[in-house]
Amino acid sequence: MKPFVFRARAALDLRRRQAEQALQALAGVQLSVQDAEAALASARDAHRAAGRAAGEAEQRSGTAGLLQWHRNWILARHRDVTRCETELSTLREQERIARHEALQARMRVRVLEKLRERARRTYLAEETRAEQRMLDALGTVRHVVRDKGGSS
Repeated sequence: MKPFVFRARAALDLRRRQAEQALQALAGVQLSVQDAEAALASARDAHRAAGRAAGEAEQRSGTAGLLQWHRNWILARHRDVTRCETELSTLREQERIARHEALQARMRVRVLEKLRERARRTYLAEETRAEQRMLDALGTVRHVVRDKGGSS
């Protein structure tokens, strides 16, 4: 019998590459999410530090200009926090989408792998049947030769 050949091997290879690319994309987005979480934590720390510094300046009876500068500084740090939260939210949505795409790609690979395994089992069963037919034919020939050899 001919060796087993999975006809959809090219499709399986393509789907495996797509699944690998989807996993790489997911990993990239996850790194971006981690960076965005760190940036948000840093922005929140800076916002808190700005609030403390403004409180200290107010206690020292700073000038109105200095107090206004601190308020503006706090506002800028608050905008940084808001921007980081928005960016993190966007990246988390991208991560959710990338995770879904990676899962879908893996499922498409599994479908073809199962198809390949089913085809391989069918091939092996047919190979076993062909082998058994050959053994049966050989046994029949031996039996006929033995009968003809004994009756002469």
